[in-house]
Amino acid sequence: HSASTLFGLDLYQGMFRPGAGDRAAVKAGRVFGLVLALGSMASAPYIAQAPDGLFLLMKKLAAIFNIPLLAIVVMGMASARPPAWAAKACIALGATFYIVFSLIGGDRLFGWPVHWLHLAGINFAVLCAFLALAGRLSPARGNGLAAAGAGAHPDVADAPWRWNVPAGIAVIVLVVALYAALHGLATARR
Repeated sequence: HSASTLFGLDLYQGMFRPGAGDRAAVKAGRVFGLVLALGSMASAPYIAQAPDGLFLLMKKLAAIFNIPLLAIVVMGMASARPPAWAAKACIALGATFYIVFSLIGGDRLFGWPVHWLHLAGINFAVLCAFLALAGRLSPARGNGLAAAGAGAHPDVADAPWRWNVPAGIAVIVLVVALYAALHGLATARR
């Protein structure tokens, strides 16, 4: 239902036919919903045959775009230098890398067997290096990944929060403590 609404309002009325009325958008959304439902039913038998189960398949499919987007966000927060074109290329390169080596290549990196999560980490590292290199060779001039940061809105103060470092250290300590506690619970049950 929500996919039909998003298609009708955002894509159909927003991009394909901006002057379309509400009835036309609802009709387009219904047709899209029907096509989506038929496609889901047609692909269900193939998903049921996923060798590692549905959950792992969904994680692998999500990693196609999540890893490139994560690399863009991290590098955008770390530096204002990477240009916008590099972020766009990052999505294409990251998705292609992961599809080729994980989904098509069967979790093998140049012939070496690699766990899919390690492959996602390698993809992330390569994309961050690509964005850093692009920022070094072709630095952004006003339209980079972090260009909307400082001074983007007049109502937002640019002064750094004085508790940044203590809060960051506290979060890191709490995450490590939680990991240690959960690890202790897991090993105690064995």
